[in-house]
Amino acid sequence: MSVEILIYTYLSICAGMIVFNIVTVVLSRHKRLRSFSASIRLELRIADEIDRLPAGGEVSPAHLRYIERKLRRADNMAAFDAAMERLCLRRPAAQVRAYLTALDGVFIAMAERYCRRSVYAQSITDQGTGLMNRRAYEKYLCASENHGFASAVCIYIDANGLHEINNERGHEAGDRMLRMMADQLREQFPDSKIYRIGEDEFVVFPSDAQEQPCRVRMEEISARLAAQGYSISYGLAVRKEAVGLRGLVREADERMLEAKHAYYAARRRSPRIDASAE
Repeated sequence: MSVEILIYTYLSICAGMIVFNIVTVVLSRHKRLRSFSASIRLELRIADEIDRLPAGGEVSPAHLRYIERKLRRADNMAAFDAAMERLCLRRPAAQVRAYLTALDGVFIAMAERYCRRSVYAQSITDQGTGLMNRRAYEKYLCASENHGFASAVCIYIDANGLHEINNERGHEAGDRMLRMMADQLREQFPDSKIYRIGEDEFVVFPSDAQEQPCRVRMEEISARLAAQGYSISYGLAVRKEAVGLRGLVREADERMLEAKHAYYAARRRSPRIDASAE
């Protein structure tokens, strides 16, 4: 193969990656804009309902159901806060009190729902990194067992030398390494399922199940961590028309272990493999 063809191929790949990154950023911003627009539309609809309230402050059961339904759809209180501000500015204090008294049951139901959701969110969140934890990971694997995937990618990552960092530099240094890994994974794989499943192990199911872009992103993560004096080993597995993800995870895990063996062999050391990685 001539040098010109190699150069042309390399430039084509680079151009393709640039276009891919641009499209990813544009789609992400479009998604945030749609969410913001939906919130604005909801705020206006609630505000219109407030403007139609009778002068005495009476609230019909139908109106209560409407407000509750819209608040559940909004999944946050931002639109309702704006609507309340509009109500306080346009209506007498007595009507505002009557309106809030009528909505008391709605607020109680919402508060209970948010409390339940908050407790559940904490139960599936890793407190050290903010990623989803092993409980959430196992739940996702179970849910995937009867689910078909046209294409699926799994990346299994292990932090090299975390045990030594904890011993030599303290657990705070090890925690900083893990948080940096989590931050890099979130940045490179937005809208993806990312789990911390062990002390130094992470699993990613990218939303974009394309092998080459995932490899490029992992190389970028590895380079950024190396610049900070950290090292990772990872394995990437790809399957077409997969049913369930456990086999894909095992394949990625095996490739990660191969990379970890190679890392320690290059340093004339034996790899430390936790029981959780076996």
